[in-house]
Amino acid sequence: MSRVIHGDIKRHVDAQGQVWFNGSDAAELLLRGFDLDRLHIKISSDVEQHNAWCVKKDKGDYIIRNVVEPSHDRLNTWKLAQFAELDVRKTVLSLCNTDVERKRVDLEMDLFEDRNMLPILKLMFRLVDHFRRNNIVWGVGRGSSVNSFVLYKIGIHKINPLMHGLDIFDFLRPLNNLHTL
Repeated sequence: MSRVIHGDIKRHVDAQGQVWFNGSDAAELLLRGFDLDRLHIKISSDVEQHNAWCVKKDKGDYIIRNVVEPSHDRLNTWKLAQFAELDVRKTVLSLCNTDVERKRVDLEMDLFEDRNMLPILKLMFRLVDHFRRNNIVWGVGRGSSVNSFVLYKIGIHKINPLMHGLDIFDFLRPLNNLHTL
């Protein structure tokens, strides 16, 4: 599906809802002063020709830099590569100050690992990092997730469940009890 976004420039939306621009439209947007940092540009001969012209004419500010293959991995769009090797348990434990905190982190990490949720925790680290770097305000906490000390230490919420006596099992129920829900 294509829609006009600025004059004669079209955006293309794929089946997953990802917005793409072709090379010539991206070059035109760039020349009109648009910031392309958040756009997805399909790799094409148009982009290669445009970038070659920019290099030849010493116009480095007009080089299209964020070219990706249309079949890209959406996680890479979020630049999760730097978090791929993150040892979540070790990182969260390094944020602890007491033995009680460390014991709670170990318990919760076992629960998260049993549910194969480590990729989600890595994403949470990335989100909080993104929010902080871009001065984006997020909520203080909502629902049963505030029972998680790990999420508190990551920075997802501002409620210390140890201080308020909140039980992690109100958030992550034991796997053998899930059938009773």
